[in-house]
Amino acid sequence: MNASLRFPNAVLRGFSQVMLQTNPFTGVLFFMGIMATSLDMALLALLGNLIGLLSAFAIKRNIEDLVDGIYGFNGVLVGIAVYFLFAAQWSQSIWLFIALVVFASALSTLLMAAFEHWNRLPAYTMPFILSTWVVVVLVNTLGWASGETTMTLPWLPAFIPEAAFLASFGVDISQASGPFLQYLATILRGVGQVMFQDSLVTGLIFLVALSRSSNRVTAYAVLGAGLGGAMALSGGIAPLEVHHGLYGFNAVLTAIALASVMKEKIHFTIMGVGLSVLITWLFVALQWPSLTAPFVLATWAMILLHQLWQQRQPKRAVS
Repeated sequence: MNASLRFPNAVLRGFSQVMLQTNPFTGVLFFMGIMATSLDMALLALLGNLIGLLSAFAIKRNIEDLVDGIYGFNGVLVGIAVYFLFAAQWSQSIWLFIALVVFASALSTLLMAAFEHWNRLPAYTMPFILSTWVVVVLVNTLGWASGETTMTLPWLPAFIPEAAFLASFGVDISQASGPFLQYLATILRGVGQVMFQDSLVTGLIFLVALSRSSNRVTAYAVLGAGLGGAMALSGGIAPLEVHHGLYGFNAVLTAIALASVMKEKIHFTIMGVGLSVLITWLFVALQWPSLTAPFVLATWAMILLHQLWQQRQPKRAVS
């Protein structure tokens, strides 16, 4: 690859790797999908991506891994999640908020490097999860999120809410009803919530982005969101939580990941989706932010189960 294109590709793949893709155009659309919901989140996601990449370069990680976005996507999620969790009650300086994103993004790179060295199970988004949990403990301990107004980055233009944006095209989402439309909305929001975007438009953009990388992956993303939502509803989860994709996004990631490592064994994917829903419910019961932990834990469990299953299979005689 031309040296001048390596850095832009690394940044764009940092976005696409959130859903385990290496397609730069997918990364462009993912960034646009975040922008469609929140300019603040999009800018902080870009900041986290850049800090992750620069931190990896500073500690001399493999340059090909950097170009593939391996050290960017956790930073993307850090930037989005810190805003999602704390912006509405942030009571300190905006620069302290940005410093937290920088700190957690750099920490996610160090954790990713540690997982790469461990090399027993794929890290997936665990570096993001652990670094964001560190921020949660820090902010709650120091009482930095005790305000009553939502923090915004002051240099950004005013944002148009999704309902108002769609209404400008004659679409009134408040009038959408019926089981089919509700289920479709559940799927789209489940895909959008992978990056903490409760948005039909963003979910649709994300699916288009995935289709630019792989139709098969797109199908599994829809399967994960739909199946995860259906399992949650059948388990008695409040419909409002399900319809907003809160039990779908970890299922989306689980389905994509397992479809990649177990191409011909869809039953493992279905079990993994169900396990991700159960783990999500446990985090809700514990009142602790699950982030994408249900995806990682469920996928790890299925990989280990698959390895055990393979070991128990009778070996074929060599003729």
